[in-house]
Amino acid sequence: MKELASALKHPENKFHGPLDLSNNVQLTDLSGLYISEIFTSAGGITELNLSGNTLLESKTGQFIGEALLANPSYPISRLTFKDVRLEETGLYRLLEAVNLNKHVQKLHVGIISDYGLKALAELLKANRSLKKLSFQEDETKPWGDEAKHAFCQMLKKHTELEGVKFKSAKRPAGDEEKANAEFKHEIEFYTNKKLTEHKLSKKFEQRHLDCDPQHMFESILSLLEKKKNQKKMPVRKFFNNTFGTILNDALFALKKKQSKEPENLEIFAKKGSIKFVAMYLLENLPE
Repeated sequence: MKELASALKHPENKFHGPLDLSNNVQLTDLSGLYISEIFTSAGGITELNLSGNTLLESKTGQFIGEALLANPSYPISRLTFKDVRLEETGLYRLLEAVNLNKHVQKLHVGIISDYGLKALAELLKANRSLKKLSFQEDETKPWGDEAKHAFCQMLKKHTELEGVKFKSAKRPAGDEEKANAEFKHEIEFYTNKKLTEHKLSKKFEQRHLDCDPQHMFESILSLLEKKKNQKKMPVRKFFNNTFGTILNDALFALKKKQSKEPENLEIFAKKGSIKFVAMYLLENLPE
């Protein structure tokens, strides 16, 4: 693990992508220390999966959290600690790092106790970048009503979480789902509401962008410059009745020149623009 961490943080290393270290029974908190050294470099690991490594404990969360706090611009989008117990200190440090690092959008914090659920409810209030959150219930310290209520209030009034998934601890007679059914229903209500709001916001932003004159011009220009598609455009068929595509080409050449030379007042004036189009036609009309 030490050699892997050294290789990944080497300046000449060009690796870019997810790192899957899941279900490795040999990984311990010392491995967590070596892994944390990766985050001292410019960045190449986009996702880190440490699921199923049951020997990892609190110090792994501390090491990785502190490394990300020291380098909050590291471009990692996903952290996964499924089936790992980060305990109180490790969870706390990791959440601090996720709040500071705006690139992290998906997080699985592993097995958490009643205290851990309260920590999520409190610390994630300040988070505006996380989109997906997952966690598991500690069967030795199951979640109480107070912790579940605090978490739901956090979802209602804070964060931008679009999806929250959890796994209940094993209970007698298979009552896992029944024990947290109301908790799950309330979570889905608030996350679905946020997801709908985000979709509407994105649609509005896209419509606003589509109505921008410069964006419209660039979109039309890119379509016209694709020679295979331009003949299908109605404006092209209209000009095909008279000048073919040459007049249309002249108008767009003028617009393109204006966008590149905003300080050239002559090509914006009526006489100057007509002169430009006329010269373009003279140079490009067939014999």
